[in-house]
Amino acid sequence: MIDCFNQGLFWRGIMHDMSKFRPSEFIPYARYFNGSYPSEEECDRMRRFCVSHGRTKLQVDRDFNTAWLKHIHRNKHHWQYWILREDSGKIIALEMPHKYVGEMISDWNGAGKAISGKENTLEWYSENRSKIILHIETRHMVETCINYIE
Repeated sequence: MIDCFNQGLFWRGIMHDMSKFRPSEFIPYARYFNGSYPSEEECDRMRRFCVSHGRTKLQVDRDFNTAWLKHIHRNKHHWQYWILREDSGKIIALEMPHKYVGEMISDWNGAGKAISGKENTLEWYSENRSKIILHIETRHMVETCINYIE
């Protein structure tokens, strides 16, 4: 029997995604999700505004991508943390420890509730399965835990 959600997750629940409060993640996230920034083309027309404003949509997007990369490399419950890209370009999925698989599934469930107001982990996974790179054992555990049937 696979233990999908280890008991005693209280501390991990509190610490989950705490890195989002680091300035290197929080500030780019806040700008990305809550700001209105001019495009590069708009800056060409409004040079004075852009010089004083300091950010364009492209810069905010770049900063967000860097913050997201830091986030997934700081948090082992993201499947991207377990991807090894070799110099040859070959991509290898490493097996995730069970505690992080349970945390990842919980994260997906929480995100689904926050976005849609309902539990839609199975539906979301079905739609995104082909984009998620997982070790064969990790995929088996995920699919067992969420009752995914192909």
